Amino acid sequence: MKKLPLAWSILLTAAFASCSRHNAAKTNDCISRVFPSTGPFVTSGQLDTIDAYFQKNHLSTSNLQFLYVNIFTAQETINHHTIYNVGAGLILNGLRVPSANLAFDFDSTGTLLDSAGGYKGQLPDNDTTGHQSLGNLRQLFLANYKQCIVEGGPANAKPDIPTAPYDDTCLSAELVYVDAGIQHGTGFAGQQLVKAWLVTAADNTYFPEVTVIDNTGQAIPLRLALP
Repeated sequence: MKKLPLAWSILLTAAFASCSRHNAAKTNDCISRVFPSTGPFVTSGQLDTIDAYFQKNHLSTSNLQFLYVNIFTAQETINHHTIYNVGAGLILNGLRVPSANLAFDFDSTGTLLDSAGGYKGQLPDNDTTGHQSLGNLRQLFLANYKQCIVEGGPANAKPDIPTAPYDDTCLSAELVYVDAGIQHGTGFAGQQLVKAWLVTAADNTYFPEVTVIDNTGQAIPLRLALP
């Protein structure tokens, strides 16, 4: 069961010239590959601060896409401390690694307090060629999206399972790296990455989502457990 991070990963919704929901009823083949931005989502001022804090702590900003900055006050007994929280995504060979998002906490002087996430396993080679056709990705999504599920949450709500038909819905597909451990019975978590496609509705890139392993065509419906 995949755990939902505290801040949902930021995704760029691509514009489609002719594809929108409910306009593919006749062709039944509307799907496009998307290329989300790999640039920073923070302001230039925030980026300057991040660069300074990373330099102070001898941290590399290489392959990182800075997604957000949160500033909050933490309390320890009678003392209050300002925390500068930075979220980043990992980009390798121009592809996102959604399972390897990072978070860094700095104090008001820029000293690193804590960090979490990332990837420390074997790096993939630079071959970013995709081997699945868009038509096949669409068919795999349609055959598997009803197995996606969201459950949990503060009220432990009834599991949410998609039931709406998607035959007349345009889809998007993004080539990314995923942890090899997502494959059934293969790989070990945190040690290897494989290329995969994230296939979603073009107008809702969050849920349902089907991951398709690029070299095998294995389809893995998303299962989310809300905290």
